[in-house]
Amino acid sequence: MKQETFTELLKLREKLTAINNVGFSFSQLNKRYPIDTLTETQAGALIETYFEYLEKIKKLYDEK
Repeated sequence: MKQETFTELLKLREKLTAINNVGFSFSQLNKRYPIDTLTETQAGALIETYFEYLEKIKKLYDEK
């Protein structure tokens, strides 16, 4: 395998691992804070966190 191909594979794996980590965090929050039990304050904080997760994923996607 060429060095360039190997390097590209590693970069893609790193990105996908980071996305997977965001997904894991998202899943854990959903388990810990069921939507039907949230206070208004908790819901607001969760919304902020969800937007942060989306921003992380967007940054990962935009990186070349």
